[in-house]
Parts: sequence; structure tokens; C-alpha cells
Amino acid sequence: MRKSYLDPRTKLLTLLLVILFTVFSPGLWEEILMIGLIAGLAILHGAYQRSFLFLTVYALLRVILYLCAYMPNIAGGILTIVCAVLCKMLPAVMFALCILLNTKISSLITAMQYMKVPQKITITLAAALRFIPTALEENRNITDAAKLRGIQLCLRNLIIRPGLVFEGAVVPLMLRSAVIAEELSASSITRGLDGDRKRTSVESLRFGVRDWTCLAVFMLPTVLHLTGWLWA
Repeated sequence: MRKSYLDPRTKLLTLLLVILFTVFSPGLWEEILMIGLIAGLAILHGAYQRSFLFLTVYALLRVILYLCAYMPNIAGGILTIVCAVLCKMLPAVMFALCILLNTKISSLITAMQYMKVPQKITITLAAALRFIPTALEENRNITDAAKLRGIQLCLRNLIIRPGLVFEGAVVPLMLRSAVIAEELSASSITRGLDGDRKRTSVESLRFGVRDWTCLAVFMLPTVLHLTGWLWA
């Protein structure tokens, strides 16, 4: 895992800023600015491929939204709603998957304790962040096994033999996800995350210039949007 450039508290607060930015329903240019800021920060954290993937998906959604104006009313309207919702959700999802996942769980738990976050929320978030990469790894293994049997998840197989695809690709993933969830729960209890006593940590978290700069920069799109709304 690449060394983090930011305090975990900065990442959590920045994620809240991104979600708040989404709630205000920003305009196109402010949204593009936010996506660019997240992509730049993700690249600093070493998430090159994920950044490129999310930027490509966002560009495709915007192209589809443009083409929806030339589609029939019903189909165009439904596709417009779906793509618009995905565009609004993309910044927060991109930040969580590209930046928050690069944070060590121990550092994140310590940061949430510093922020006086309730223990139930801390445990839930820590388990969720541990679950995502493990589930993705299991999904890759299941996909490779399905390819060897010729029943990988693709459009052709979904049309020709949907039953085999569901049995060979979807069912194993569901079963493995349940097992992983149980293992993570047992691991959390073993590590004493549900204990009443405050956990100690060898790490000392401290806000620095990078953290304050990051928070200030990520407030910029929201400030621009609110300023334009007030002057409108």
C-alpha cells in the first residue's frame, strides 16, 4: 500500500465535503472541477488505473446525456435520469474507492477515535473497508474459474445460458461474500474492536499544511456553486 499523503481525518472530512457538494446539485463545470480534484488526489495516492477508469466512465455518461436529447421521449427521459443520478454519485464513490481505500484500517480507527465517533460506526466502517478489497479479490478468482468453464459473466452467455452463468458466477460470489463477512466479524471481535476500553495506537496523527490545503481546495467547488447561486 502506498504511503498516504493525508491524515485519515482529512480524508473523512473531505469525503463529507464531496457528499455535501453533491447534495447542492452543482452545475456541470463545478462537477467537472470536483472530479478533476479527486482524480488528482487519487493519482497522488497511487490509484492511477482507478482514476483513469472513473474519468472514462464519467466522460461516457456525459456523452450519453448529450445524446439523450436526440432519442425518443420515453427512452431518452429514462436514460437521462439514470445517467444524471450516476454522475451525481460518481464523485463520492470515486473518492471512497480511490483514496479512502488506500488508508490503513488501524489509522482510520485511530482517527475516528480522535473525532469521538461512536464505536458502532467505527467498527462498521472498518469492516466495510476490509470487506471491499477482499470481495474484489474473490470476484477475480471466481471470474477466472468461470472463464475456464466457459460460463463467464458476459452478454452472450446471459442470452444463451443464463442459468449456468447464475450458477457458476453469481452464486459462488454470494456464498463467498457471506463467508467473508462472517470472518471479518470474527476478526473484529478477536482484535477487541467491540471492547469498552479505548484502544491505544503507536501512530500519532497530526494535521499538517497538506491537510488544511486539501480541505480548503475541496471547499472551492461548493463555494463557487453557492456564490453563483446567491448572485443568480
